[in-house]
Amino acid sequence: MGVLYCYYHLFSQNFTGQHDIEGEEEWEVERILNKRKVQGKDKYLVYWKGFTAEGDTWEGKENLENAKELVEEFERKYGRNEREVRWQER
Repeated sequence: MGVLYCYYHLFSQNFTGQHDIEGEEEWEVERILNKRKVQGKDKYLVYWKGFTAEGDTWEGKENLENAKELVEEFERKYGRNEREVRWQER
């Protein structure tokens, strides 16, 4: 079991951003903050609903299936050039 999973599991009991989707616990994305490439794959910096900035994580698109609209909005607003840093205000 990974450290990130343990952190979320332990500290998210009765958490407002937590949902049960298809039998799996899932947390709600509030905003996509940035994008970078890691080993040729896009990773998005995610600000999780109900968490502070310390809870931000880099996630691949495969982990953001239920936040497609936010990923698409980020891409429309900031483009696809991962060389730019696109920090947004929370």
